[in-house]
Amino acid sequence: MILAFQIALCGLCGLVQATDDGCLLARPTRTDTLEEDLEEEEDLDYQGGASSDYMKRWEGVWEKQEPLHRLSHFVALAVRAARDPSSGKLIPTLLSHFWSWHSGDPKEALVATTLQWTPRNVRIPGGRKLNISSHMTAVKTWLEKYVDDPAVNKIKEARAEAQAALQDIKDSQKISERALGIANYLLAATSLMVMWREEYNLLGTKEVRVNMEGAYKEITETLRDLKDAFWTYRFGLIKIEKYPGYHTKLLWQDKFIKVKRKYTVDVKYMDEFQNVVTDYLKREIFVLELAPMLTSFTRLHRLIPGREEEPPQSEPFFREEIQLGPLSGFMMGTEATNFDQRIGNEHGGGHVPVERLPPYTCGLEIAYHKYNMNGIAFMNIKNQSLAIQGYDEERGMNAARMYTGPGLCGLYTLHQIHKYNKPRKHHESSTLGDGIVLSFKWEPVMEDEF
Repeated sequence: MILAFQIALCGLCGLVQATDDGCLLARPTRTDTLEEDLEEEEDLDYQGGASSDYMKRWEGVWEKQEPLHRLSHFVALAVRAARDPSSGKLIPTLLSHFWSWHSGDPKEALVATTLQWTPRNVRIPGGRKLNISSHMTAVKTWLEKYVDDPAVNKIKEARAEAQAALQDIKDSQKISERALGIANYLLAATSLMVMWREEYNLLGTKEVRVNMEGAYKEITETLRDLKDAFWTYRFGLIKIEKYPGYHTKLLWQDKFIKVKRKYTVDVKYMDEFQNVVTDYLKREIFVLELAPMLTSFTRLHRLIPGREEEPPQSEPFFREEIQLGPLSGFMMGTEATNFDQRIGNEHGGGHVPVERLPPYTCGLEIAYHKYNMNGIAFMNIKNQSLAIQGYDEERGMNAARMYTGPGLCGLYTLHQIHKYNKPRKHHESSTLGDGIVLSFKWEPVMEDEF
């Protein structure tokens, strides 16, 4: 039963032991830097498995989220430039990454790619762009004047335009524009914080620092409101329908991503099942959609004088631990009719040799066919991976799949895999079947570690 699955998963790690009866896999707390640990793994080939399609999907999502990851990287570069005011590199760094990029093509720079990313990926109804683009163009114009003639009034004019862009999003009467404008908001907010830091480097006064801290506090509070708007708007596009009978059918329709999920549940356990599914899908939406948009904020405080060496901070938008699941054949919609969870084909799980997970694994893809877990793949921020697939490759390729995407990379590491059989254990029900819960621990990676 579940034991076959437990032995297989604990065998994946090879170097650690489970910490409790409910844990299938655990990893030790991080001790060295990412780079030091990765150096120890250079002789290992993680590109194993019967197929590399999972890596194509992984890289595809990375590419889709590229502007969001680039904004986080830019904050690190800006902090580095801000440490040495005499170099005069802070504003040129902002201009180059926001409006020209390495190729010199403004269409590849952060402002253009982020403003394009938002309507392509979050589908704001009506397609109205507010005045973000015009305000950011005005920021660029004033900063170019500042580079030619570094007078503080030009920085103040540019900062006023960035503030106006933030206010446009904050004051929008459309909940969709507030809910789905987080990436645009953080783009303008990052430029604002850079310009406050430049003014501090010029004047070095306590007043400027206090004003900068006030701006950061206002950005934080507005992001709280935008996050709340996101959840209100996002769940407004999810419809749950029940079709009663001895085995109630539940239809979960997500109009935002155009996905339908159907479940057949024993009527006695419908309420509990609906609560579990709602929590499961809310965490999934956070990891796949909201977390990538908020990632750059975890580093934004480092632009404040005296806080440059601080690590990324989880508060107030990220928890110290994120759990995904429960995942099972039933939850994946494979019409599982058996309690077993094995890595293998439908005739049973095969022997899984001891493997070492990629260090700092931050993403997974899990494939189910009927009641079998046909495959599981682990990926990390360096695009190293480990795939374990069942014998029935053809069915495995056509399996129902769950993937975390790279939204947690750089912030979280896969810490444990727990078994989940509460509904059957406590209620003698096969509603969810045996499953697993993935536990990710807050373990941010500093830019000098990768």
